[in-house]
Amino acid sequence: MKKIKKRVKVDEVIINVEDINDLIQKISKKFKIYAPVDKENRVIWGEIRNFSEISKDYIGGKQTTILPPTKQFFFPARETLLTFNKNQNNYEIIKDNNKEKFVIFGVHPCDIHGILLMDKVFLDGFVDDFYKNRRKNSIIIGMDTLPNEWNFAKYAKTDTVNSGFDLFLTPIENNKFYTIIGTGTGKKLLNLLKKQIKKPTKNDYKSVEKFKVLKNKSYKVRVDMNDLPKLLDRTFESKIWDEIGKQCVACTRCSIVCPTCYCHNVKEDFNLNLSAAERFRTWDSCLRNNFALVAGGHNFRPSLKARIRHRYYHKERIFSYTYGKPSCVGCGRCGRDCKAGIKPNEVYNKLRQMELSHE
Repeated sequence: MKKIKKRVKVDEVIINVEDINDLIQKISKKFKIYAPVDKENRVIWGEIRNFSEISKDYIGGKQTTILPPTKQFFFPARETLLTFNKNQNNYEIIKDNNKEKFVIFGVHPCDIHGILLMDKVFLDGFVDDFYKNRRKNSIIIGMDTLPNEWNFAKYAKTDTVNSGFDLFLTPIENNKFYTIIGTGTGKKLLNLLKKQIKKPTKNDYKSVEKFKVLKNKSYKVRVDMNDLPKLLDRTFESKIWDEIGKQCVACTRCSIVCPTCYCHNVKEDFNLNLSAAERFRTWDSCLRNNFALVAGGHNFRPSLKARIRHRYYHKERIFSYTYGKPSCVGCGRCGRDCKAGIKPNEVYNKLRQMELSHE
């Protein structure tokens, strides 16, 4: 006799699409709301006040944003850390004291996983106050969609999420959203709708399952990501790295658009008379030729082969051993934006196929 799985009790409601628009309008009176919007032929994060402003290609699963929310909202490309003033004989450590809350609407499950992974980097152990303040002020409203042509979150096990959000919306039949309430903040937001929300019916649950089945079948990218750290250990000397090293042009676009790349450099910029200066941090990438350059002129990774291999090893092997899981969330942005056509799913598959051919 087939066992019936018991539904895990969660705080859940049904919201009509038109009521989502009402919710956005009411929230926008209290907080700034950022969501995926169209920009020429791409999708970026922009401030909205209506549901209709959100990119239809994003909602429909055809596109994702250029930058992930981690890079757009929590870890910016450049930020000042402190300033010097020789004439006044002092320096000032910059503190981010902004207390204004903001809403990020429509965050995909894989990008929520990206945020949670970056939390480990910036909040576990040494706490980065800049990141901490922005995270504390953020309200996350997630939204499920069908995967686009680059996404392989299913294989990275980031296609579903049960934490890291205040509200999470799943589109179902009859222009409704099945909505999970993740936090007290999420519950307060829904109070703005008052009587417009309803409890799910049996048909609503069936619609949720239909969406999950459809999403599972819609992945165009196939990749085996099982035991990646061990696979990378075994294939360290693989000829695949020589091929990819020749292919890569070190443009660093993969690092820029990755939700979990956090390498950065700290620099100082002086004014012309050297009386004042600013210390700032800015994004960096392990693909740059001087990234592993040390005093004395020695470079630990002088070749592109060594640098791109290191990027994969750090994301999948080193991150796994440090934080318990790989840092690739399967969003597919790096493969989408790589000028040399390098796709991580193809790299993993090639390594596995070459290993099997030598057994």
